[in-house]
Amino acid sequence: MGTAAKKMGLVESAVDLEASGMRPIPVPKESGVFEACEAEHQPRFTSIIRLKQQQGPVFDRGVDCFGIPVAVATWDELRSWFFESVETRARDPRVVYFANAHTLNLAWNDSEFRAVLGRADVVLNDGIGVDIYSRLAGRRFSENFNGTDLLPRLFASADPARPLRVFLYGARKGRAEKAAKNIEARFPGVKVVGTMDGYARSSVIETINEACPDVVLVGMGNPIQEKWIDENKSLLDVGVVMGVGALIDFLSGEIERAPSWVRSIRLEWAYRLVREPKRLFARYVLGNPAFLVRSFLYLGFGVKPA
Repeated sequence: MGTAAKKMGLVESAVDLEASGMRPIPVPKESGVFEACEAEHQPRFTSIIRLKQQQGPVFDRGVDCFGIPVAVATWDELRSWFFESVETRARDPRVVYFANAHTLNLAWNDSEFRAVLGRADVVLNDGIGVDIYSRLAGRRFSENFNGTDLLPRLFASADPARPLRVFLYGARKGRAEKAAKNIEARFPGVKVVGTMDGYARSSVIETINEACPDVVLVGMGNPIQEKWIDENKSLLDVGVVMGVGALIDFLSGEIERAPSWVRSIRLEWAYRLVREPKRLFARYVLGNPAFLVRSFLYLGFGVKPA
């Protein structure tokens, strides 16, 4: 995207928001909206998951990644937790973030970002870099939970008899709408109840709450999306809110993912680098070695992040 377009506030994708610093203005939610959503989402059963979360984490958060606890979870555990969190929705949503090498590199030099990640209900491992880190730490993740694969799996698990209500917030103008159409065409158990592009700045909280979603997916790139969620989560009347990076761009069909065989050998990052070398050079060519060095320093020598 050209310099003139950037000055005008246009967004090419979720990743363009990483450097923008633009955030929507929070709008306090109205009690009437709460009551309408609570009436619409009556739980079908009483779950003990909330009690468990008050006493401690649902999952084994045994991998300390630069001071950030990353969950060690199975697919079945995560799926059960996700849908029970939707069913037993409260005024404080459950927060989910994804940690990959790039996320942790940003957190290394940003104490505020580390604190935000630490306040999440669940931080999930994303990518081969974090997998290597866990092995260096003497642990192993059971699965790789990158959001671009995880959300479609969760969507496919949703019950068409009780559709999962999803709100998409992020990406450039028009992409969330395209993603919504693709999601509903592909997943009969999902209903997209609202969309907003990543540069929407007014009535964001109010619009989300009026749509009464179960889940809000925020795609603005690290660390903007996580910091926005942390600042506004207490205002959201939803079950789960997740920071999903470029997921909306991928689901819109505007950005092509790596072929399945490339993803299966954990080299999607290399595929993206080949397609966008200028934008991703620092993230991968410089960032991946930096992450490994920091991993050795943190795990082997006790060097702490800034």
